[in-house]
Amino acid sequence: MNIKDKSNWLNKDINYLKNVNITEYDLASGGLSVIKEYQLLPKDKIAILDKMDKESKNIAIGKLQAKLKNLAKNMVIGFGLARQTFVDLNTIPDENILAIKKDAMFLINCSGIEGNISDNLHFREKNTYTSYMYINRKEFYFSSSTREIDVKGVSEEVRTAQKDYLFSDFAKFMLIGEKGDPDLLMNKLTEYQIKYLSKKLPLETYRNLDTGLFTYSNNFELEYIDESFIDDLDISYNYMTYVLPMIQILLK
Repeated sequence: MNIKDKSNWLNKDINYLKNVNITEYDLASGGLSVIKEYQLLPKDKIAILDKMDKESKNIAIGKLQAKLKNLAKNMVIGFGLARQTFVDLNTIPDENILAIKKDAMFLINCSGIEGNISDNLHFREKNTYTSYMYINRKEFYFSSSTREIDVKGVSEEVRTAQKDYLFSDFAKFMLIGEKGDPDLLMNKLTEYQIKYLSKKLPLETYRNLDTGLFTYSNNFELEYIDESFIDDLDISYNYMTYVLPMIQILLK
């Protein structure tokens, strides 16, 4: 696989993993590291950027990308070269690469990884996960050690709204899935399915995962509602798009 040309890539042939080691490797100080390594700016400008704090540095690089015609394009090329070097140095097979996110790579069951690929480029271990699901262009990464779930492909508002509701529920079922007790998993999922369809779960669970809004029976959408709306709430979208596929994947 040509890693350097894949700035945002996902292995969509994989929709479920459990009891594995998924590690996210992130390029430290990604933008500036690439600028330094491939000399994309004069040394005096690099020295100024080097002294800035993270937030100021990112803002300054963004302004330079808008001002300098080829900087953004050359940084994309630089990120690609860095990823390719990282993969080649560690002889990582294609099948062990789950996802690529510009300056980050998600690897499956890879050990002995060397992150220091040059004086300027260092891929560091950022997060580790033990289960993964892919549903409707969303990536669900779960860690059994922290009991945390990280969802890629949703807005920060939706992530915050569903953290203690739908996402927390998914995390609980992914943990049960790792324990290898199919009867327990079936019972818990069936119980959850009944509660969901009976509208017995917390109200926030029914907030549309894609729009971040509640859908009323006449397709009217609202940002905030109370329990008095529950009878006429349309709960079908999350169920058909996320809950049912989750159940089917875990019971496969």
